[in-house]
Amino acid sequence: MADPIQQLIIDKIDTRFKTILVANGNGYVTNIGQHVNWWKESPLAIADLPGMNLRDRDESRTLGCGIYDRILSIEIEASVSGSDSPETARLIEADIEKAIFVDDTWDGLAEISDITGSRKEAEQKQNKVAKVRIVMQIEYRTIRGDAYTQP
Repeated sequence: MADPIQQLIIDKIDTRFKTILVANGNGYVTNIGQHVNWWKESPLAIADLPGMNLRDRDESRTLGCGIYDRILSIEIEASVSGSDSPETARLIEADIEKAIFVDDTWDGLAEISDITGSRKEAEQKQNKVAKVRIVMQIEYRTIRGDAYTQP
């Protein structure tokens, strides 16, 4: 059974974000890719850190001539424990941005991707946690009425 284009894009994001590790030699400075979760209860448990939780909540569609131009919004919440520094949250954000723009078409499945906003926070309860929330939008196309096929 084939997957819809949206799922294929999600799979590409998941695979790429799991490479955000210092040891991979890709120039990343955090290990935020250690735990990549989708739709996990938020906030992430300390055992899941460093890590990120992603949600594909919204998708808008615009009708073209026999096609849908789609904009998929992905919410990314990335957290690391042991630090409440804004510097750590900035490093996480930079690594995620770098990963997105390795190929913002996700192997040709999308037209373009972009980051539309971010927010950094620090929590200090039992454990210090720095986090960044990022919203990414991905523009892609499908045949109208057929989410499995691109024009």
